[in-house]
Amino acid sequence: SKVFLSAGSYAGSSLNGSYGADLLCMSEAATAGYSGNWKAVISTETLNARDRLSIVYPVLNAFDGTLVESTDFWGSTFEGPIKRRSDGAVYY
Repeated sequence: SKVFLSAGSYAGSSLNGSYGADLLCMSEAATAGYSGNWKAVISTETLNARDRLSIVYPVLNAFDGTLVESTDFWGSTFEGPIKRRSDGAVYY
């Protein structure tokens, strides 16, 4: 699996639930040149993110392919940072 940070900041109430968040995620991925199907890592009032996403390990940074997590994305710490947002800006 691959992950990236969103370039935008969005209010939860403006997303139209996980469906709207996934549409924004797909749009940002396409703008960044990331192919494939993308889903937002987001929870709703009735569904946790970990229950709506299928993650295949390892999890890699979409920007540069570096390791983010090898075994447990939902753990308390990541093995490596997600360094770049979808617009290319560095995030620390």
